Amino acid sequence: MSGQFFGRAIAGLMLGFPLLSAAWAEGVTLTATSLAPDGEWKSRIAPLFVTATNDGPNRAGQLVVRAGTYQMHYPLDLAQGAQKKVQVWLPTEIGARPVVAFEAAGYGVQIEPDPIDFSRSWGANDTRLILGISDNETDIRAWRTSNSQTLDESSVTVNMRALTQGVKPEDAPDSWLAYQGLDYIVVGDGADRLSNEAVDALQKAVISGKTLVVPTGASAPILSDLRWEGWWPARAGEPVSRIPAWAPRFALTNAPITERPLEPLDGEVVLDGFAVMGKRGEGRVLLMAANPFEPGNAQRFAKSEMVRKLATLREMDRDAGRMSLDDVADENMQVKPPSFNLVLIMLVTYILVVGPLNFLVLHKMNRRELIWVTSPMISLVFAGLLFAQVRIPATSGKSSVIVGMATVDPLSEEMMLMGRQRLFFGQAQKEDWNLNGMEALWPISSDNPMAMFIGGQSDVPAELIDTGTLEAKGVTSNALQIRQFAFAQSLPWNPQNLVVERKGGGATLVNRTPFEITRVQIWSGREYMTATGIKAGASVKLSVRKIQEQTATQPKGAFLAIFTPTSGTFGVQNDSNVKGELVMAGRLVEVQL
Repeated sequence: MSGQFFGRAIAGLMLGFPLLSAAWAEGVTLTATSLAPDGEWKSRIAPLFVTATNDGPNRAGQLVVRAGTYQMHYPLDLAQGAQKKVQVWLPTEIGARPVVAFEAAGYGVQIEPDPIDFSRSWGANDTRLILGISDNETDIRAWRTSNSQTLDESSVTVNMRALTQGVKPEDAPDSWLAYQGLDYIVVGDGADRLSNEAVDALQKAVISGKTLVVPTGASAPILSDLRWEGWWPARAGEPVSRIPAWAPRFALTNAPITERPLEPLDGEVVLDGFAVMGKRGEGRVLLMAANPFEPGNAQRFAKSEMVRKLATLREMDRDAGRMSLDDVADENMQVKPPSFNLVLIMLVTYILVVGPLNFLVLHKMNRRELIWVTSPMISLVFAGLLFAQVRIPATSGKSSVIVGMATVDPLSEEMMLMGRQRLFFGQAQKEDWNLNGMEALWPISSDNPMAMFIGGQSDVPAELIDTGTLEAKGVTSNALQIRQFAFAQSLPWNPQNLVVERKGGGATLVNRTPFEITRVQIWSGREYMTATGIKAGASVKLSVRKIQEQTATQPKGAFLAIFTPTSGTFGVQNDSNVKGELVMAGRLVEVQL
């Protein structure tokens, strides 16, 4: 009897194991990939692509990204058998290993993706990060090099390496911010099949400071893609097979190669005619006469030669998200922490004055009952002095300071902005944040003078939700709280808002923007033009001078302007009291009257 019972129990367990195993497998699995070559990234915010697969019942939940006190929510509904890919954002310099979780009612699963490290490799001894977008996404590996001593065009020895990553056109990101950590983006076979969103993102990435490399050679359908009309700095002719004039520059063997003659339009011929480079916004488009990835060509070009040649070209990549709040002049910033010693002296003095000294004076006057009046008054005086030292407006509402860089170009009706914002809350409040045009918002190293008193509280609100549009509803902030963060934003831009009008030998800048421009510098070939104090809606005659022959020139319309932000435009837009300084750069419209 007992033997039969024991046997049935064993059989039941044996039958039960597969059932338990199947139940365990029925759930959501997460995988993550990134664009960061070898986990290195030259921006403080990086994209991560999370694929969620649901082998269990229908689940309505959200992806949550956590790193330290930072968290971002991405609503995600998964039907049974569904697989969805979601782009999320990871801060790269927060000092905590990120976690990505899927959370639903009574259910949760999480992964720890490979870390993405902020690369501090700049200058001559540099690491170049390259993304290749091609049907043959492994082609870009031909440009990958380890640390090696090379010689640049000025005979200076440098120690440079190149790290690469490849994606297929259908996997190209559709956000311009997703390309910010790269040095070069190379578009190859299949680039004409990029989605409209990916093309728009690449164009914005160039305007914001990235370098787009476009090989041509025997076949380049992207050249006739109307979505890129006006973007190429040269007109490419029909392909021909010959020994090109630029062959010695790359130490190529004495054999023909397929190339296209390039007729410059608004670009600069570089590398003995191998390419034409044109400025677009703050970035560059490099149109190549040949395709180093065509069959047989990868073996002919020395492995490190292409990247080394690219490194010698004049580039102006910028990432205003790296700017420190204290990089801007004090008179524009209006916010700077006081010295610790000064604050300590003020606090000690306050304790002595409001306590013993106040009591002794009133006791001597035989008016001790006035202590209930004098103590609050003394406290208010010291609070005012303290806020004056911190240089933060002690208002009952909210005020902010913004610094950063905006980039524009006549080819685009959008302005790309990367910046930092510091918000001060005079009183406790709960409100919806206006995040119009925000691509992302992330924490930064705090120079908050009150940071030592707020412990682990994040400057970035925990209520952030990304539904394709960034939202922050019901954000709770404490009285006298300071929040500080970085952000990326896209805003409408009319290229006719800032125009250089030429008439005769003179030039006038017309400022149709709602901002006062503190000063502006404009280049046009060998002409250099400047102006200061241009009111919103005003015009001013430009001071024009010639650039010396030995000085490098800038393309026509290149400019750099400094202006004061206004309320309701940049960053979190709920506040009315805005200070700070923004840089605007790129290209502006130039017309001949």
